[in-house]
Amino acid sequence: MSVVYIDLTEFLNNPVLTGIQRVTAEICKWWPNGGLRPICLAPSGELVELPNRLIAAIVRCFSSPDGAAVDEVRKLRRETGTLIKPEGPESILVSELFYDPHRVAFFRKMSERSLERFRFIVYDLMPLLHPEYFAPDMPLDIICGYFSMVRRIPHCGFISGWTQETYCKRLLRSDHTRGIVLRLGSDGLGARPKTTATIRPLHFCSVGTLEPRKNQALIVDAFEPLLRNTEGLRLTLLGRLGWADKAFIDRVRWLSEGNCPGFEWIPNPDDDCIRRHVEAARATVYVSAAEGFGLPPVESLWLRTPVIASPDLPSLELIGSCGVEVVDPLNASSLREAVLKFLDDSYASVKIDETGELDLPTWASFANQVARWCK
Repeated sequence: MSVVYIDLTEFLNNPVLTGIQRVTAEICKWWPNGGLRPICLAPSGELVELPNRLIAAIVRCFSSPDGAAVDEVRKLRRETGTLIKPEGPESILVSELFYDPHRVAFFRKMSERSLERFRFIVYDLMPLLHPEYFAPDMPLDIICGYFSMVRRIPHCGFISGWTQETYCKRLLRSDHTRGIVLRLGSDGLGARPKTTATIRPLHFCSVGTLEPRKNQALIVDAFEPLLRNTEGLRLTLLGRLGWADKAFIDRVRWLSEGNCPGFEWIPNPDDDCIRRHVEAARATVYVSAAEGFGLPPVESLWLRTPVIASPDLPSLELIGSCGVEVVDPLNASSLREAVLKFLDDSYASVKIDETGELDLPTWASFANQVARWCK
């Protein structure tokens, strides 16, 4: 059995259970035939192997809401073992995004020969391409250090064709395609329903952290007049509070306090809560202005719920129009028109039926693809 090491440094130092850390957890959960060994970069500047029990503990972090699994991860973090030399024969998978200067420096001083051993998953170049969608105090000098380092990595995998193309053209300044596209799983919210109701209440939901890039302000602008004038219409925002305009957050809180019929905000939804709302919805709404991928749309389609989406979402680049209603141009008026289409039972039924035609990747297929790439 060939061994592949997975570098878990960021997860161990800061287990915030973000979307990127979920990718790491899914790799740990679905890695085929064993052979995945956890390592991290120690403060001494050396890679060290960790107890293999850490793999299962990380998987539990995303299924155990009480935090006990995170405590177990922190405990196992202290049980460091043998040193891992960068010149060894085994592949080392880096499935994390990180801006730690210490870790960036570790890779920047590494020889070209040693870098051949590493496989990096690249998520997006958003901080460089769209700094306007990030907090004003974002440390651009540190972030640029990371991307400068990633340019040297000979083996990169990308979570979408868009990220691959952007990396090659914008970061490498090359017209030649490089690397491999690794299709993220769509089944993170559980098993796919075998059947589904095609006539549903007038419920819509949107999943995602409340922040400017996710465009929840546009969603609220489009929905508010409809909520006040359409009996039975509901909109639920599902997502924690990120960095966002204070006026918008005040508006969301005010609306959710009973000042707009049918409006609800759930700031800390778990996976079960998200699944219940998505399955019950006529459509989910995901109109992000910029993404490296965008998981909620394909997770919605997996659960056989259509998506009202912004144009050119990377996660939908191979989907076509099945179960998808694209809002173009991306403004409140166009979004409102898309919602009005779904208020018609026959139209909504057709779009719901279309979702059953889709052959979507799973996290198991993603992990198998990553394993073949590494080995």
